[in-house]
Amino acid sequence: MSTLSAVALTGAFGVCGALGAVGGLAAIRMRVTVGPDGISKTPSIPSGFTISWDKVEKWSVTDLGEDRDMFSSRAVRFSVGWRKMEVQEAEVFHPGFDQFIQDVRAWAGEREVAPQ
Repeated sequence: MSTLSAVALTGAFGVCGALGAVGGLAAIRMRVTVGPDGISKTPSIPSGFTISWDKVEKWSVTDLGEDRDMFSSRAVRFSVGWRKMEVQEAEVFHPGFDQFIQDVRAWAGEREVAPQ
């Protein structure tokens, strides 16, 4: 193997490792907050968002079925225009998913629809 190939391979592994570390840290630091202004899922990498309640057209609590993982069997899906946003059960460790659903109902209960 040439020196150039070894350097390229090492660089590729380094980039993959760095991306994995960033993704892992983002998952660990995930926070979902619900308040009078709206809902926020941070950090914004890779699936974070912030939306105000007046922008939420509809939302539903969905059973993930075959798409579930070992940490999430349910999700809340929000529709904002053409965008669809989701908060999975595992992303709301504190105060818990059921409390999260109650908080969303308190602010946008009239826009809850049956799962689709």
